[in-house]
Amino acid sequence: MPRARRWVAAGIGAALDTAGGQEAGDVSLALVADQRRVVTIVAFARAAADGYVSIGASNNASGPFRAGVRSQVLDLAAAGKLTVPMAAVFAFRDLPAAFAMLTSPHPPGKVAVLNEPAGG
Repeated sequence: MPRARRWVAAGIGAALDTAGGQEAGDVSLALVADQRRVVTIVAFARAAADGYVSIGASNNASGPFRAGVRSQVLDLAAAGKLTVPMAAVFAFRDLPAAFAMLTSPHPPGKVAVLNEPAGG
């Protein structure tokens, strides 16, 4: 914790945990005064136990939010105003390699698997 305090001595207004792990939760909770402003997309059990917010498919309450903004996200994509960083694109026949990438340390972006036509 002292490492984080050096950089943010006065605390911070919000934290988004995309890594999970004990340290990510500890640091977020120590630096953000209002637990409602600590959000995770991975540490669901920890968030439930410690009283902070989790979002994602495993949180039933976030489903209506995602449904409500889906059209806005699609509009941004159609207008070319949404960038999705890609770590890799795999052919379906290379699914084991895609799975290996997803189960290794987090890739720098999304992983896509393309279902090529028969004989392709």
